[in-house]
Amino acid sequence: MEGEIIARFPGVPLEDIDPFQAYSTTPWQMARLINITVKLTKEGLVPPPTNEKDYQPRDFTYGPVNLNCVAVKTIFIRYVKNDSNEHVLVKRRYTPIFAAGEAPEQNKIIAAMGGVPEMVLRIPPHKDGPESLTVMKENPETIYLNEAFIKTFMMLTPEILMNGIIRSLEGFFIPYNHVMAWKLHAEEREKELVAKTVTITPKGVGTSRYILYFFVPQETFILLRNFCLQMINNVDKRPLSQVGVLFDKPTAEVTAIISYIAFPQHIPNPSTFIPSLDPFFPTYSSFLRRQKANEPLPEKKETK
Repeated sequence: MEGEIIARFPGVPLEDIDPFQAYSTTPWQMARLINITVKLTKEGLVPPPTNEKDYQPRDFTYGPVNLNCVAVKTIFIRYVKNDSNEHVLVKRRYTPIFAAGEAPEQNKIIAAMGGVPEMVLRIPPHKDGPESLTVMKENPETIYLNEAFIKTFMMLTPEILMNGIIRSLEGFFIPYNHVMAWKLHAEEREKELVAKTVTITPKGVGTSRYILYFFVPQETFILLRNFCLQMINNVDKRPLSQVGVLFDKPTAEVTAIISYIAFPQHIPNPSTFIPSLDPFFPTYSSFLRRQKANEPLPEKKETK
């Protein structure tokens, strides 16, 4: 196996090979988590996202972010106001892509119980005061709102997913930190995932061996690729102008904290992208353990 790898990197010793040496851009490094406090009315966000300076990160190396393609992570309502003599119903503005399949059935159950599908809040008449309600947040049963997940997968495509992969007659070599290797690092690998490892010992005193590549047969490769394609397709990307909540009457407004992840307006050529995992991406084993324990995934804190 080592010979096949060396043949792809002429003149480079095995221990010096960088699987991604032909690529130069790591997508998750360009991503930015932005926290904003805004008012939400029946018309949408106030001020509207067309006024970009109110929604841009400060001192961002890569310049202004693209507000027409953001991934919302959290929506938290902290204050409500209703000037009318009637209750105002507040509903979700949209169902995230990853939850769309379950939404119709859940709405049927809610309606059968006398509830209002998609409703998140009922604002009493003339209320003008604090509220504490999370409309959207990460939970242990999904990874799709995890910050590291969004930063890793938001800009990937089926074509970018193949960057760094080496194909041989008997299978595929997957770099150790490639997104397709996530499941292969599990403490207890799934039975259908067959893989061998190519390990090296870096030069230097006190260095230890580590995995350079996983070698997998075609069947395993297809399973891993399809899994990653599903992850890519489940990243909920939409214009910031579509984010918020819906009101059944125009007499109310809420103040909310919205956290979203965005990428620069101008990005390098995607053919140079390195499809590697964000350093804060949870291990597959820890993800499974937290699912079983019903605990949220830990995340890095970042402000605007």
